[in-house]
Amino acid sequence: MANSALLVMDVQRDIVDIADDGSGYLPRLRRAIDGARATGIPVICVVIGLRPGHPEASTRNRVLASAVRAGLFTEGDPGTGIHHDVAPQQGDIVVTKRRASACSGSDLDLVLRARGVADVPARPAADRAGRLPRSSVPGTHRAGGWM
Repeated sequence: MANSALLVMDVQRDIVDIADDGSGYLPRLRRAIDGARATGIPVICVVIGLRPGHPEASTRNRVLASAVRAGLFTEGDPGTGIHHDVAPQQGDIVVTKRRASACSGSDLDLVLRARGVADVPARPAADRAGRLPRSSVPGTHRAGGWM
């Protein structure tokens, strides 16, 4: 799968704590990550991270404002870190996004273009449990032109 990368999106401790329904999602994701690494497909972890004080979070963005009120996604907070079951390894890339879509407010596009990546399967944390908004992955795929 030349020109591919595996996006591991939003698999952060706080999100997994909220969304994990015990379905075995993390072990399946771990196998997908291991498989990508074994075949030389780059693994790119995408996380949402807001600066302390949240200067990028507008009160007009209800979802982001709600997350800020809940104390989520501040860079450096333990819950904002990538879940230990799927932690990045040397050679993996971590992209921090400032919005739901990784194509808005991040350098994901730059990272993908620099590697000639055109095929982007993505594995989100909340996609299986369905208790969090599902806008992140479809929004990123639409914005990136992969849908």
